[in-house]
Amino acid sequence: MNATDLARVIESVSKDRSIKREIIISALEQAVLTAAQKKYGPHAILEAHFNNDSGEIDLFLFKKVVESEPEMLEESEEIDIKDAALLDPEAQLGDEIGVKVETPDFGRIDAQTAKQVIFQKVRDAEREIIFNEYIHRKGEIITGIARRVERGNLIIDLGRT
Repeated sequence: MNATDLARVIESVSKDRSIKREIIISALEQAVLTAAQKKYGPHAILEAHFNNDSGEIDLFLFKKVVESEPEMLEESEEIDIKDAALLDPEAQLGDEIGVKVETPDFGRIDAQTAKQVIFQKVRDAEREIIFNEYIHRKGEIITGIARRVERGNLIIDLGRT
């Protein structure tokens, strides 16, 4: 999926589900972080940010700035002060600096996990919207149509009452 497709999907889901764009972007960022954490390991400090200009999710791996020989560096956790200065001229020894890394290619299992993370965040957002829509009507009697039983819960269509 290219960047423009991703931006279109975000807009489409946002409109279809009446969910704020930021919530969908947050879900996508979380999905990318989940997949990246598997690639880089549980101790890696990672951040994902949606880039509005490019329409892509940028992934950053935070490394500690050290003064060391290149062969002595722990690649996934440390960066030499000279290399860090190229990224951030104000970098000092001991700082944590974010290095942009490639977003991992999703394997089948990673894609499935990412999909579950996204769907869960969207469901949570929908649930919160519905809750906020009806919380002020607590204690009122309203009519609805019983639609189905789902995992022990009765799903009732309240329409727009």
